[in-house]
Amino acid sequence: MNDMHTPFAGGLTLDEINKIVNSGKTKNQYGPQLAIFLNDSDQAGINVRETWPDKYNEKDVTALYQGFVNASKKANVEDLVRVIRRDEDVFLIHKQRAALLQATITTQNGNSTDDNDD
Repeated sequence: MNDMHTPFAGGLTLDEINKIVNSGKTKNQYGPQLAIFLNDSDQAGINVRETWPDKYNEKDVTALYQGFVNASKKANVEDLVRVIRRDEDVFLIHKQRAALLQATITTQNGNSTDDNDD
């Protein structure tokens, strides 16, 4: 009798099935994560693979990048989010939060130099 981990001739193991299922096309697998980033996060930017390793670690970087680009176009949020690919990583940058963070850092740096003036 064959157990669930030993495939029949030409059959797949559970690990092989999981890999195929996780790497296959699934409708709308990027839109919900994009919405979470935009609506539920306070981060200015995230690394997609580090934020959602269970969902995206096995994904090809080109597919991952294109998936988030398409999701941002479909949701009409291209003015709010920038999708960036660097080597094998994909980043989501919230443009408004990043600008606010940059302004805060610039102000803090400006104030610290003013405090040192006599």
